[in-house]
Amino acid sequence: MNHRIYSALSLLTFLIFLNDKPSVAVERIVSQALPKSVLSQNRESAKPIVVSELVEQLRTADVRKRREIIRELSDSSRQDIVPQLVKATSDPDPLVKSAVAEVLGNLTDAAIPAIPALVEMISSTQRAIVPSSYLISPRLSSLPVLPRFRSTRERRIPPEAPENPENLVRITAIAALGKIGLPARKAATPALIEALEDTNPWVKLNATWALAEIGASTPLLAYWLEAIQHPDPKLRSSAAGIFLDSRSLLRKVFGSEADASTTTPLIAALIDEDSRVRDAASQGLELLGTRALTGLIQELKAPEPIVRLEAAKLLGDMGGAAQSAVPTLVELLRDTGRYIPQTTNQFGLIVLPPLPRFSVRGKYPPAPDNPDKLVRVNAAIALGKLGDRKAVPALTTALKDNNPWMQLATNWALLRFGQNQGLPVVGRLLEYPKGSVQREALSQLKQYGSQSDPYLIR
Repeated sequence: MNHRIYSALSLLTFLIFLNDKPSVAVERIVSQALPKSVLSQNRESAKPIVVSELVEQLRTADVRKRREIIRELSDSSRQDIVPQLVKATSDPDPLVKSAVAEVLGNLTDAAIPAIPALVEMISSTQRAIVPSSYLISPRLSSLPVLPRFRSTRERRIPPEAPENPENLVRITAIAALGKIGLPARKAATPALIEALEDTNPWVKLNATWALAEIGASTPLLAYWLEAIQHPDPKLRSSAAGIFLDSRSLLRKVFGSEADASTTTPLIAALIDEDSRVRDAASQGLELLGTRALTGLIQELKAPEPIVRLEAAKLLGDMGGAAQSAVPTLVELLRDTGRYIPQTTNQFGLIVLPPLPRFSVRGKYPPAPDNPDKLVRVNAAIALGKLGDRKAVPALTTALKDNNPWMQLATNWALLRFGQNQGLPVVGRLLEYPKGSVQREALSQLKQYGSQSDPYLIR
């Protein structure tokens, strides 16, 4: 039964993606695939919702029921419920106020009339401590509501707000204003700027995010940098998460306010135990570009392998603009340092390896991988990207390295200089036990043309 339901949901989602007005045939397919109980439940959900009844249930709802109510209220395409929600923001119960504020944020620009009420809520000192569900398990009732076939008004999808671990009502209001976006700029800016000086770091981080989202003209980068260096690992991780979200306007803030001095705190974040923090720092340094050049060259001699590893990569990505880094990168070809990634983060959760970035093929094949996280491999790749022929002798010597990935990286760099002395080294790697090494070796051998025939046909 569950298999049929999920298959139908998948089919329906795909078809709606292709065409927002599915045919009668599509409706017939879905009706045949889904049990009648589910279809009747979906028809029931199309009835007008009674806001007052749902708001009343929020007073005693547990976590699970609360999420269901918020989801139902957030779908406002059927009727205008904002006036009733605005009225509910004055309710003294924090469970009601917090949930209603979250709904208003989900409604984005439809919730513009609620902006004054949300601004007033920023001064609240209440916490919404929601009772836990007795049992949380996947059930039929927890399946997502089937989308209706008639078209609905498109709504802006804002980036994810920072976390609210203390369940503060004022943070929920701040996040809601950020989700509403630009229309809240005039009314919300003064209160949000004041929230930047709050003693609670989570209030400050959410205010920083919200001010960026509403387009406020006030300096914000220093507050984000403060959060990403905070002693609380959860706060650092949340600060990193909102920067990594490609929809976040914090990137615009970074572009307008960052300068060479921003390099130092970002480099410090490269050694964080949380991979999200490290990724945010790396992306920040990449966005800094040549403004980070001097600091990154200095960090090629940092004591931590992860810093040397990342600095070499970032300098290589700068291309010809980082020519001054060549002498230090040549020295790094003899570096024995290696970064050993953690298998769990500070929350005890398993850390998944980062997904490979897609590379656009040009004249040369993409740079080889560095699965062993060796500093010298990144140094060799960087030298190939920088294009300074003074590095050729050192790269030729580095071909004698006994690590296959170092051999591949060095040969890849030499190929970019038009050098072919790595051919026999890479040719032998076709017989290496690991398939990933063999595949990279084969890719590089193709760059030699007919010279590689003796290795390919044996």
